[in-house]
Amino acid sequence: MLVIMSSLVLSACSEETTNHELTLVVDGETYLEETVDADGFIPETIPEHDSLSFKAWTLDEAGKIPAGFPLYLSTDTTLYAQFETPSNESDDILAILERAKRFTPMIDSYNNGVLESGGSGVVYKKEGNTYYLLTNQHVVDGYSEDDFELTFFMDTEQVIEKGTVSLHGTSVTHDLAVMTFESSMDIPVAEFADSLLLKPGQTVYALGSPLDLPNTLTMGIISATNRAMSDEYGMNTTTIQHTASINAGNSGGALVNEAGEVVGINVMSYVDEYVGEGIEGLHFAVQSNVVESVLPSLEDE
Repeated sequence: MLVIMSSLVLSACSEETTNHELTLVVDGETYLEETVDADGFIPETIPEHDSLSFKAWTLDEAGKIPAGFPLYLSTDTTLYAQFETPSNESDDILAILERAKRFTPMIDSYNNGVLESGGSGVVYKKEGNTYYLLTNQHVVDGYSEDDFELTFFMDTEQVIEKGTVSLHGTSVTHDLAVMTFESSMDIPVAEFADSLLLKPGQTVYALGSPLDLPNTLTMGIISATNRAMSDEYGMNTTTIQHTASINAGNSGGALVNEAGEVVGINVMSYVDEYVGEGIEGLHFAVQSNVVESVLPSLEDE
């Protein structure tokens, strides 16, 4: 079904006007023919289509020559309505985030066979059937490589069992660690954004498995791009401050932009030292450029 609403606004009329024929063509058919005695006008016409979105008026049927407005007529003129398939940004971002969920597994840490703590990780590299997984140093601290179980959120949950994960290097300074594991699963590999291009106000999404709530997604904005952070355990790194809510268990998980690129690895939130509660909206992720600079040395250990 095609509907068009048409009117013309006349402007800058001269004392002597010359009549010219205006033809409006919509969807290959002549919809309106009208004599216009103006030397400049703007067609206030918004064609409606049941499946397409109006894009522009053009002077040619192929849509190569856009019509500029106000349009001054020196001859009979035909305008062609151009349509395009509407982009569904909502569906696009959902697909992007679904992919990001698949490269952000839950990490469970066991002590003598008893589940004791956990965190999240990011798959960032694949060589053959060997996957490389990034997480925080404090997630793996105090455990051996036989103590970790990974849960991936594919079409169904897929588990990498204890004893099959290898722990490589760790960095206390940047609170990062690298693991590897073998799998025939088709796990997507994360791509890193250039943190130098980030700006406050950009939308970001935090992925991870906080507080025994697997595969959780939150949304926020970047608050600051170069926030120096340190703690009493030796961390001294550069972070992105953001408002996407993270809690215990989000550590090591991805902070991604709207393109699904990793902009940081979530590492900490401010906590009130007296009551142990989070202070709202102050969360931090190790910058992606810092992460990429450290990875080669962690892989080699």
